[in-house]
Amino acid sequence: MVTQNITFDAGVGQAFLRYAGLVANRGYIHNTLGNIAMRVASDGRPHGVAYTKPAGVSLEEMGMEDIVITDIPTADILVGSAMTSVGHNLNREILRLRPDANAVIHVHDNDTIALFSSGGFTEVGVLSLDFPFVHGKPPYYLSAHIDVEQDARLIGPFIGGTAQEHDEHQADAPETAACRRFTFHFTTTLLEQVVQLVFQLARAGHG
Repeated sequence: MVTQNITFDAGVGQAFLRYAGLVANRGYIHNTLGNIAMRVASDGRPHGVAYTKPAGVSLEEMGMEDIVITDIPTADILVGSAMTSVGHNLNREILRLRPDANAVIHVHDNDTIALFSSGGFTEVGVLSLDFPFVHGKPPYYLSAHIDVEQDARLIGPFIGGTAQEHDEHQADAPETAACRRFTFHFTTTLLEQVVQLVFQLARAGHG
C-alpha cells in the first residue's frame, strides 16, 4: 500500500502485530485502550513515521489492514483512513523528543483503571522505587485538570529530560543497566500486587 509517497512495510506490520499480541497477553493493554507506536525511518522525514493502531480497534483483534501510518511531528494520517486515538498525541511527542526511542507502549492495566475509578479515595500516594533507581529524578506532578493526551507538549521538559538519563544509563556497566531493568520490572510487578491486595481487602470488607 502506498499513500503520500509512503510505502507500507509488511515486515514492520508483522512485527507490530506480534508485539501487539505479546503486550495484550501480558495484560498491559485491554480492549481498545492503550496502544503501540513504532518508529520507522522515512526519506524526507527526519523523525520518521509511526505505525500504530487506530481508534476503536483492539490490539488483540486487529489485523494488518487495520494498521495506520502517521507523521510524528503532526497527527497527519499518511497511510490508512481510520483516525488514531487521542493517546497517540502523547506517543508522537515521546518519539519526537526521544530520537533514541523507536517504540512506545501506552499501557492501560485493568486493575489500575478499576482502582482509580472506584471513587473510594481522593488522593493516591506514590509507591515506587522507579523514580530514584530507574528515572533518577523525583516524580513529575501535574494539576488534575491537565490532559497530557490532548496537549502532550505540557510534559515536554519531562520527556526530554529522560534522554540525558538514558545516555548516562548507556554508559553504565552492563550489570548496572541490568539491575535497573530488573528494578523496573520488579516495581511494576509490586504495584500490580498492591492493586490486587486492595481489591481483596475491599471484597473482604476491610476497605
